[in-house]
Amino acid sequence: MIDSTVVRAHQHATCIKQGATEEFGRSRGRLTTKIHAVVDANGLPLRVTLTGGQQRDSLGARVLLEGLPSGGMLLADKAYDAAEIRTFVSSRGG
Repeated sequence: MIDSTVVRAHQHATCIKQGATEEFGRSRGRLTTKIHAVVDANGLPLRVTLTGGQQRDSLGARVLLEGLPSGGMLLADKAYDAAEIRTFVSSRGG
């Protein structure tokens, strides 16, 4: 299973050191970040990544799915219904 959730950042989260990279984005006027996760059938996390809150869910899907064993089944919502993702999963036997 793959999905994401949006988390609002604390107001002081923007005070980061120069040169540091943080995954924040503006979503509906507030600073947010998205947590993307792939979990197994028991709900245990296999891979996790962060993006800015304004990013589409499908952008980080390939990175999350690349290291998984081939031949499995993928359960996802419509945010991951892109031709590129379906082709990638099919090429790995999913």
